[in-house]
Amino acid sequence: MKVLAVLAALGALALASNASAKDYTWSFVGDGSSSSGVFSTDATDTLVVSASGTFTQGAYANEAIVLYPKATPTQSVSPDGRWFYDNAYGINAANGWLLVDPTDSTVFINIWANSATQFADSSAPATQGLSAQGNYVDTGLGGVLTLSAAPEPAAWALLMIGVGAMGAALRTRRRTVEI
Repeated sequence: MKVLAVLAALGALALASNASAKDYTWSFVGDGSSSSGVFSTDATDTLVVSASGTFTQGAYANEAIVLYPKATPTQSVSPDGRWFYDNAYGINAANGWLLVDPTDSTVFINIWANSATQFADSSAPATQGLSAQGNYVDTGLGGVLTLSAAPEPAAWALLMIGVGAMGAALRTRRRTVEI
């Protein structure tokens, strides 16, 4: 019985966690360029609020990148004046995500879709561009952007609680022996 009480408490904690943000993975593969990582959206699934990963393009190989922060999904220009971005989850041809190298704040990656796209576990044509030290390195290399939803921690917790409850029920089941 104690096991079931502990499992119920863990389930309540998992459900009380911040389940409003949604987590995704991305992968871009194009003409001599690539990037991949994880990102989270806000509760309305319209604004990318955090992202981290790596990119390879030109002289840069497996460089770290993080999302350049933005409070609203409105169009802005990157600090180096090279890219339009809005960090919206539904990326389109006019805007995209702006990512920056955390060790070199002059290196920016911009990823945008070739047409208006709201991804949902799918792939679509996209472009990745790179600027460094205020200059374009690559203005846009075509490729495919793939996004997929990542399981939420609450879903994993509920799965583990269910398996634990089944194990506890089997363990405490009374067995009768007939002679």
